[in-house]
This record gives sequence, structure tokens and C-alpha cells, in this order.
Amino acid sequence: MGLSGEPGRGASPLRESAGLGSIVAGEAVTALRKGAPLMKHCRVGKPHMCVFKLSGDEKELGWNSRGGKRRAVLFTTVHDVVQGHQTAVFRKYGLKHEEPKSLSLIYRDSSNKERSLDLVCQDVDQQQLWFSGLKVLMWRWNLLARGGAQSVFGKPVDGGDGSLSHRSSVDVETLKKAALCTLPHVSNNTSTHISSSNHGVAQVMGGGQVQGLATGALGLPVGEAPMPGDVFLCGTSSDLSLVQGAMSDQGAPGAPRGVLKPGIPRGSERLDVALLAAGEAHAVALTQTGQVYSWGAGAQGRLGFGTGNSTSYPELVEGLMSHRATHVACGPAYTAVVVTSGMLFTWGTAQHGALGHGPERDTVWSPTWVRRGLDGVRAARVACGPRHVCLSTVDGSLYTWGDNTFGALGHGDEQGAVTRPRVVAALQGKTVLWPACGSWHSAAVVREAEDSPQAEAEPTW
Repeated sequence: MGLSGEPGRGASPLRESAGLGSIVAGEAVTALRKGAPLMKHCRVGKPHMCVFKLSGDEKELGWNSRGGKRRAVLFTTVHDVVQGHQTAVFRKYGLKHEEPKSLSLIYRDSSNKERSLDLVCQDVDQQQLWFSGLKVLMWRWNLLARGGAQSVFGKPVDGGDGSLSHRSSVDVETLKKAALCTLPHVSNNTSTHISSSNHGVAQVMGGGQVQGLATGALGLPVGEAPMPGDVFLCGTSSDLSLVQGAMSDQGAPGAPRGVLKPGIPRGSERLDVALLAAGEAHAVALTQTGQVYSWGAGAQGRLGFGTGNSTSYPELVEGLMSHRATHVACGPAYTAVVVTSGMLFTWGTAQHGALGHGPERDTVWSPTWVRRGLDGVRAARVACGPRHVCLSTVDGSLYTWGDNTFGALGHGDEQGAVTRPRVVAALQGKTVLWPACGSWHSAAVVREAEDSPQAEAEPTW
């Protein structure tokens, strides 16, 4: 299945795929929904800082003027987004060192006169992220306003090569497909199919086909979308890459580096985070669209990138791109993820068979399906301890494996380790809702049968 890997592997071909284009486009739109302070250049007056933010219905980019008046540009009036100093305002007032961080929206005002909204971002990464998001939104709303794909997709695209932020190389054509696939019943010259699901970002598939949905950050807006979830981080870890990107106060000079107040890790501003898990020196975020991102120490394969490289900002776990994750958990140096199909994937390093791949595999470098012991089983939620794992299933069963010292696995003994998932027979006939792991013990929230004197219980062992 191509879901396991070894250190030193080259870049995945998924890096160039159209599916990655949709994911990156979704990240960009999420960054716009969260908003950011940008420097606004004007035809008259000095440049000044304003907070720009995408509206809840994703129809306009808004900000407050220096006088406190609300301003906005509708995306249906935008006909181009360009990078650098290409407008009259920038050519007259722009500073050369700011050009790589600059972009402009070209739009028509209420009198049909062409105007430009000229912005300088905080850095090049942010500029490329905002450029991508603005491009996608412009194409999407122009498609809706003009009633067809050819009116937008049939003309040349101006304003740069569309290259994205620090880790991606998705071109403009891929972003155009990402915008197209969020629209129901719209097609261009390619054969286009749109399928819906309850969650997840639309993805462009091979052969000219598009699969996805028409809701969410990249989808057709329905009312006011909830604000995206942010990640906040504090403290320190054995590998400082976990906290180096956090935007908050650092420790005193000479003291061990740490984040003393909760801060937002750099790079997470583009993510709409639904669930977060933290290990000893790494963290894993699950987004509303079902994508998994990890950062921190890369040693022992805990980040799932196929290498031992560390990173101080969240990076997409590409080995799970073809799945939508629903639950994540971390052990000290390993990670476990449940996906919508009910499959469980693990990676990293854990002794006593806690990865679930048998006694011979204590280290796995990329997301790998835990198949043996879970055949025909649909996983629901997973919990990771230092040396063992608990997994609840859709039908309410509980499976455990790993170190069985002190009977932590609940199988009625404390003999050695269990290296493959095994059902906990003592809870058969009950519905396990939530599992939890301590260092040497386990716990679960359980719903008893209807005729039981207890509606719910919390057994521990």
C-alpha cells in the first residue's frame, strides 16, 4: 500500500499531486478565515497596519480603516490577484525589500472603476499562503457569478507562477482545479465528477476527475462557518524543535528554552484544528478536513515523514493523504491515527509491541496499517500510554496490546507483552465509548446494557 517507509527516502510523488493542491488551498483559505495584520499601502497617506479577515460566508475580505469604518472587497468584483509590485501604488510607494512579501487584489469598485488593494505580508511564507487563498476564492466566486468554468479557466492567469509556501510546489493550474472542485454541477473541458461526504476538503483526483464536497473552508458556503480552531503550546521538550516556532515569551537568558505562556506555533495559522495530541517531544494535529499534521522531534520516526528529520512547524503527513482521519493519539515517541474506514495506522518507536505490528517491529517510519488482530474490525478511538495502547471500536468492543505489566491490558493476567491487538473479553457485551491509558493501567468509559442497573460505568484495571 506504500504506507510504510525507511529513513532516507526521497520526496513522495504525492508532493506533486493535485490532491496536495486541494489540501494546500484549504490551508490557505483557513489562514484567511483566521485573519492577520497586514501592511496596507494607499493612494494617499502613509502605509498602515490593518487586520484583514475573510468573512464567515467567505464572500469578502474585510478590514477596518484608520477611522474605524468597516471596509470590504467582494470576491465577485476581483478579477486578478498579483504578486510583487505590479500596481501603480506599489510602483510609486513600494520599498524594494518588501516586494517579495507584497501582493495586490485587482477589483472594480461600485462605479466600475478598477482599483487595487495593495498589501505587504509579514514574510514570504505568509505572502504565498495569502496569495494562494485569494486566488482560489477569486476563481470560485467568479465561477459562480459568471455561471461557467470556461469564463475563468479559459483565460491566461496573471500574477506569478502560483508557487506555494515553504514545503509545496503546487502550481496555479492545480489551485484552479481545487477551486473548481468545490462547486456543484460546474465543469470545464475535462470530465468532472463531484461526490459529497459529510466532512473533508475536496480533492482533485487523477484522470480529470474531481472528488470532494461542497461545504467547508473550500466548499460552497452555507451560512456563517464557525471560526477555525487554533493550536496553543507552552512549556518545553527534550527536543526544542517542538517549541521553537511558538509565538510567545521565551525563558530568561541562560535558562532552558521554553514557552512560558501559551503561544501559537508558527505555521499552524493555516490549520483548522479539531483535535490535538502530544508526545514526549512531538505533537500531532487533526484538522476539520481530516488531514494529519505533525511537528517536533523526528528521531525514531515519530513524525511519520519516512525520515528522522525534525521540524518546528506543522507538516502534512503525506502517507495519510488518501484517508480522512477521525482520531489521533500520541505515545512518548509514537503516533496512532484512526481513519474513517475504521483502519488504524501507527508509526514511530515503541517497545513491547505497542505499535501493533508484531514483536519484530518496534520502529516504523511512516503510517502503517495495523491489520493483524483487527481484521474486520472498525476502529473508533485510540489511546496511547508509554508502553501500551487501548482501542475502542465502532461496535463497542475494546482491544489492547503492548506491555502487560501489572495487568495493564485487562486480559486477566500480567504475562509479558501482547504484540498484536487482542479484545478485552471482560468487557464483551458492554459498549466501550472512550479508552484511556496511564503508565501502568488503563481505563474506559463504558455504557452498560439497557437492563443493567448502571447506565454508564468507568472501569479501570
